[in-house]
Amino acid sequence: MPRDVLTEENMETVFGCRMQVSVAPARDVPFVLPQLAAY
Repeated sequence: MPRDVLTEENMETVFGCRMQVSVAPARDVPFVLPQLAAY
């Protein structure tokens, strides 16, 4: 499942920087949520 792979630890390892996964940004900051895929 994607949630098993898209972890904060894996993202940091792959991209070399820290990022938050599954956390909405601060208020009034525009963002795009990807569509959910059916599994």
